[in-house]
Amino acid sequence: MLVVGLTGDVGAGKSTIAKAWMKLGAFLIDSDEVVRSLWSTARMRDEAFSRFGQKAIRADDGSVDLSAIADAVFSREEDYRWVCGLLHPLALEKIERMLDERHGWVVVELPLLFEAGRPSWLDIVFYVTAPEEARMERTRARGWSAEELKRRERWLLPSAHKAALADIVFRNDEPLECSLSKIEKMGKKMGEIAQMAGSFPAPGNEGRRLLLEAILK
Repeated sequence: MLVVGLTGDVGAGKSTIAKAWMKLGAFLIDSDEVVRSLWSTARMRDEAFSRFGQKAIRADDGSVDLSAIADAVFSREEDYRWVCGLLHPLALEKIERMLDERHGWVVVELPLLFEAGRPSWLDIVFYVTAPEEARMERTRARGWSAEELKRRERWLLPSAHKAALADIVFRNDEPLECSLSKIEKMGKKMGEIAQMAGSFPAPGNEGRRLLLEAILK
């Protein structure tokens, strides 16, 4: 099995890359979906109520109001750190259990991979970056202003720091057709490597170097 961690800047194009790789046969685990499932548990409901009070609970069905949580965590760094410290370990544990049931090529989309800490079960980390103007354009489609994008990024690690920690950095600054061509080329190689059933290099710095050479050549 080959497990690829897909991360990058907000609005850089992670979801587009994930969809392209899924078409090539990758199984996608979306950490945002994992986190949403965790918020639906009794434990997280109790934690949200204890931290934020009734405003964090929807009056109609008693579920956690994720919009209220988002408003809190992107307004106060103390609340942001609290939520991350609680959710990140739980999400990574759940993803690891999900991987036990998989084989072949698995892509785990982890927007806050480096903030959470790189888990040992990732074979390689693929980091996506893009010019700020392009990222603002993409996030406007979500209804975010430039100020909202900056608000959501202000407590993240610097992009340059995260790029330095990644195994592969993909600069998504070309026309979509050109970018997808490169993404698909690397994706096909990842799929081929994943089907080699353990014949690709073992974990470790040298093994990862050889693995990356096979993907990028």
